[in-house]
Amino acid sequence: HNMWINDVTAADFNNDGLVDVVGVSSRDDAAYNGTPFIGMNHGNLHFSRKQVMDNSEDDIFRADRVVHGFFDGDGLPDVFYSNGHGLLPSHQGPYQFWLNRTATENGYLLLELEGVNANRDAVGAQIEVRDAEGGLIGYREIGPGYGRSQDTHLVHVGLGEREGPFTLRIRWPGATDLQIEALSRPGSYRLRQGEPPQPFTASTGQRGGTARTQAAP
Repeated sequence: HNMWINDVTAADFNNDGLVDVVGVSSRDDAAYNGTPFIGMNHGNLHFSRKQVMDNSEDDIFRADRVVHGFFDGDGLPDVFYSNGHGLLPSHQGPYQFWLNRTATENGYLLLELEGVNANRDAVGAQIEVRDAEGGLIGYREIGPGYGRSQDTHLVHVGLGEREGPFTLRIRWPGATDLQIEALSRPGSYRLRQGEPPQPFTASTGQRGGTARTQAAP
């Protein structure tokens, strides 16, 4: 039987400064569902693929969407995926919510942008994070999705062992000038267009459902 990748989401799942990929796959009818996987980024275009979130009770369903977000305030991207297609009569498997429990002391920046002259959610904003010497640590753009899925609006950049200071270079949608801001250390910050960044505490709550835990390999 054939297997195909239905959807992927990209984020730095262990905050080492390299963007990883999580995907969901499926097979033909009457074959077991493909196990979700993570492609760990080791740099220099080298990835290793590991099966994660293995759940044999969902074998007859086809996982079709996967997204990442931040649900428990630890700065590590968590994963939600759906089993939207399957075999009759059930046809729809349970949705899966996985908390990232990777053991790491790597730092991160988590940014929430709010537009003023731009749209409120800052869709289309381009963000560069640079180190004290001006070296590029990460580039992000708010809004891109994969297939029909949409990830969190929060901007996340893993920092590895870097402690700061950092410089943000933000190009807001429709703006011609860059907004440049300095951050002294890792953490979570809220940025309103034209105003300096303010530290904030990411939400530690979650609404309903059952969460499972998974550590990145």
